[in-house]
Amino acid sequence: SSSVVLFAFYPAARHAIAKKSQSLLLSPCQVITTATSSATFPLLENALERTVFLVTLACICVVSPVVRWRLQRRKEIICGPWDIAHIIVEE
Repeated sequence: SSSVVLFAFYPAARHAIAKKSQSLLLSPCQVITTATSSATFPLLENALERTVFLVTLACICVVSPVVRWRLQRRKEIICGPWDIAHIIVEE
């Protein structure tokens, strides 16, 4: 079934792609995003659609990663009841 394929082969494929893409100038994700964006842009009919498409693409590809990168400075490790209990045995 598709769940077996997803959970069995996806991590292995993702690891293989990540391992090979470290030496490449562009990652497969960047190539796919550029190809689909280049194919979609000419299909948009008016200027408003093109503007919304470019703004949305810029937010997804540029603004969101930059914001996430900047928020990493404020990252804190919180502990709560959802964490795994660590049992310490003192003798």
